Amino acid sequence: MVRIAADDRRQRFIEAAVHVISEHGVGGATTRRIAAAADAPLASIHYCFNTKQDLLVAVFQHVDALIFEAVELTGQHEGLGKAGSAFLATACEWYTANACYVRAQFALYQWMLHEGGKWSEIARNAYRSGELRSAEILRSSMLPGDDDDLVEPLVRLVFATVDGLILAWFADQDRQRLEASMDIAMKSIELAVTRHVST
Repeated sequence: MVRIAADDRRQRFIEAAVHVISEHGVGGATTRRIAAAADAPLASIHYCFNTKQDLLVAVFQHVDALIFEAVELTGQHEGLGKAGSAFLATACEWYTANACYVRAQFALYQWMLHEGGKWSEIARNAYRSGELRSAEILRSSMLPGDDDDLVEPLVRLVFATVDGLILAWFADQDRQRLEASMDIAMKSIELAVTRHVST
């Protein structure tokens, strides 16, 4: 029997959980299903995670990390408007190319907010952390004349726009409509920043 390193086994369970949550939702993501998807004994989950909840948090963090890895270098040194539109485009491209991860992330967000208590707090903190990290990415692209006060509102606008575009894409799977909407959204972001700077 081949032995698997603890970190590799942990990652295998995280990836398996992503696929199970994507297909069955959080409620249907039983440890038995996750273990089967990971091709691992059920008991071995508990060697990697103290609880199923710990595994869910790890999944949430893993998907966030993948997204930020994709958008980290978007629009560098091109100004705030270009950086915001590039961020939106890169995020949408990643989401549509990795639909399984996105369905899992959306499902986890909804589940956490519904559960309330510490789970709502985890979801809120993760969202706020994502906003702050995204703000730093946009700030790294600012040019003289760009307004720092616009960064955080722009991040929230980009987040809301991406979420809306991706939910619409999940509903109709129409790539042409998505690209047309992305184009308008990107031009709107760039125009809004330009007008803000010129006033």
